[in-house]
Amino acid sequence: MGCPYVGELIAQAQQEQGAEACRTYMRAARIAKRFESNEYEGLLAKAYEANPLDRQVAAAFEGILVGSDRSAQLEALQSDYVEALTQRGRAQASFRFGTRWATRHQNVEIGAKFLEGALAADPHRDAALSFLKELWGTKDGNWERVLSVAEKAAGAKDPPVFAVAQAGLVAWRNMGNLMRARGWFEKLAALAPEHPAVGAFEIQIGGKLGAGSPADEAAADEAIDVHTSEPPPEVVAEAAVRDEETALPSPTESEPAAPPAEAGDEPRCRR
Repeated sequence: MGCPYVGELIAQAQQEQGAEACRTYMRAARIAKRFESNEYEGLLAKAYEANPLDRQVAAAFEGILVGSDRSAQLEALQSDYVEALTQRGRAQASFRFGTRWATRHQNVEIGAKFLEGALAADPHRDAALSFLKELWGTKDGNWERVLSVAEKAAGAKDPPVFAVAQAGLVAWRNMGNLMRARGWFEKLAALAPEHPAVGAFEIQIGGKLGAGSPADEAAADEAIDVHTSEPPPEVVAEAAVRDEETALPSPTESEPAAPPAEAGDEPRCRR
């Protein structure tokens, strides 16, 4: 026999929204797993629908779907959630979903799709570009694809210095296209004339760039490596963890975080 308290929690969750509803459904799911395991996945799905950014719910529900070859269903749920958010919310949620797919679920294709969405919503999300560079360039050698997404971010109305520098560095160091690279380094020189990549490229071409001032040769040699302006892997990893720990508001309203459930706060139920 099932625990009647599960029904009470479901009724309560139906009156709540976002993170609150997610926590209540998750609590009901944990009890149902002990007494009514056939309802466990359904309650997890309700919790995930309420807040797919919750780490505990995501680990449980996403694991079930991916493990049972239902990745398309999971991707659709995440895409629907992202579409209902503000532009800033889309950037954060897309980045988090993308890093989950690429690392936890080992699905680079879907992960890259969400990371591209994060970068499109916020060209200044440097960690998303770094992930894409690693996935497409370092691992697959598809530098044209990396350059394309970097150029798209660098061409934003308020161009991020990181994306402009990466567009120039990838075109130069990874593709050997000095003409294509020069255009981006000219832009970088105007945005950040003291950027080390500006001096490095000036030595390569033997002349000055736009508003850029030539750097000391020794400093430029130090900066020639393509990863000069890219955050180290541990910084990117930390950024992903920080995003994973940052709770987002629900699509409809912002809600205060509920206090963590304490062990033993659930009534004992007879089978």
